[in-house]
Amino acid sequence: LSSRTTLLLVAYLIAACDRLPGPPRPESMEPNLVKRDEATPVTIRGTEFWLDVYADFVEGNIDVKDQFSARLGDTDLLEVEYVDFHTLTAVVPEGLDLGEHVLTVQNPDGQTGSLEKALTVVECVADVDCVDPCRPNNECLDGNCVVGSVEKDSDSDGLIDGLCVGGTDCNDSN
Repeated sequence: LSSRTTLLLVAYLIAACDRLPGPPRPESMEPNLVKRDEATPVTIRGTEFWLDVYADFVEGNIDVKDQFSARLGDTDLLEVEYVDFHTLTAVVPEGLDLGEHVLTVQNPDGQTGSLEKALTVVECVADVDCVDPCRPNNECLDGNCVVGSVEKDSDSDGLIDGLCVGGTDCNDSN
């Protein structure tokens, strides 16, 4: 190609784009609540998840880089995959610290974008996550396993359940 043709082609491509690619803008994670002791697949939604495309007009080659990375705080997410301009998938590794985490997404050309409070890591999401045969009547309250009944009246008899194997009406007390 002549330098004039190449210049015209580049000018056309620039004019065809309504804007230059900006940094990624993560907007949400689904789910946004995960258990600490489980690796969890997640979907990251947002905008500006641009691929890095390089076109060599002299040689006629096109190179597309689609390797995104994402992390929660200092912990890298696993298996980050590009789905489309608005969607990435990844796996949150087990063992993250309890609490809220900032998500940072990096696109293939190195630009980053973050989302505060993107994910909350908890000890439990339901009472079944807290079952312990040595400590009966555990329950999940606000993402934490609580040993023993805490003002719980599971049989609705107006009495607080006591601590006993089997659970209800065992040593009910006012």
